[in-house]
Amino acid sequence: MKFLKLKNKFATLISSFCAVLATSCFAFRTPSIFKTISCDLGVMAAKTVFSNGNSDSLAQDSLEENKNTNTGSSENENAQSGDNKPDSQSAKEQPDPEEAERHKNEKTYKITESQCKSGGEKYENFYFKNGTNHKINVLEELKKPLKIKVAKDGTPQVLIVHTHTSEAYMLKDYGFYYESYNPRSSNNARNVVAVGEEIKNGLMERGINTIHDQTPHDSPSYNGSYNRSAETIKGYLKEFPSINVVLDIHRDSMGGIKPTFLYNGEKAAQIMLLVGCDRNNSKDFPDWKENLSFALKLQKTAEDTFPNMTRPMTLEYVRYNMNLTPASLLIEVGTELNTVKEACTTGRLLAKSTAKVIDSLQEAD
Repeated sequence: MKFLKLKNKFATLISSFCAVLATSCFAFRTPSIFKTISCDLGVMAAKTVFSNGNSDSLAQDSLEENKNTNTGSSENENAQSGDNKPDSQSAKEQPDPEEAERHKNEKTYKITESQCKSGGEKYENFYFKNGTNHKINVLEELKKPLKIKVAKDGTPQVLIVHTHTSEAYMLKDYGFYYESYNPRSSNNARNVVAVGEEIKNGLMERGINTIHDQTPHDSPSYNGSYNRSAETIKGYLKEFPSINVVLDIHRDSMGGIKPTFLYNGEKAAQIMLLVGCDRNNSKDFPDWKENLSFALKLQKTAEDTFPNMTRPMTLEYVRYNMNLTPASLLIEVGTELNTVKEACTTGRLLAKSTAKVIDSLQEAD
């Protein structure tokens, strides 16, 4: 008993320290090993806080940038080869003379381009990582009909938001990044808003009325972003009760890795679906299995339609506002080392995959 008390006290101290450290960890602005260590500690802090059910804590916002750092590294070790695997040695763009002069005395860091395919358990043509104690029958969940109804009657059915609106991408594919590279931008032409717009346009073209909210939820502060995006989502749900599907579009950070795949010879960014769940009703998340079933259907549809588009899907004890509707997903599109063009290409493909899942719901009726 005394040992258990000491263990719990130590865990609390560590989680507090890690949360503070992670808050100050600015991805890809802190070079060398300190960046990796601090971000890994941040993941530890998040897991400790989430295990206590406080999913709306400081850690939830401050660690979003790096919550999959460890996951990405292990995926890279298991990168798959195949006909639609991009050639990481292909010719890269070169900085123009003015840019080269501006950065001539600056350190550069190599970008590792990889197709992150395996990790967790394989089911048919995709991988699923279960980071919880829940026993999930993936194949049964795939077969299970969804309760949600999506109509093509002109009413809004899908809402796209960005909790971390300033998460940005590179403009050009150099094969490296400069030390001064800022992976955040309020310019919607180079951040996740551009990807969200591609998804919205693709869904609208297929008759699915979609709202794309572009509120900068991570301004003026990164902390509190999820609380602000929750209020935005609740506002839309109140105004448009027809909305069932909410997609929170992010971009990931994987410690120098750029996840890509090829479709019709065009390079695109891989996606990762993160699904939250409840632990003993601790997170007010009664419909998490509906989210899971929806996510699994989207994961499989994306892989069926666009092979190697997805990284392993992950189930964790988190919430990230996914408790607000029975079809809410957090989707990571690429990392800060993918280009805007690659991410937007994926946005168009993701729209097609999502539309296929939604159309299958109508067929089931």
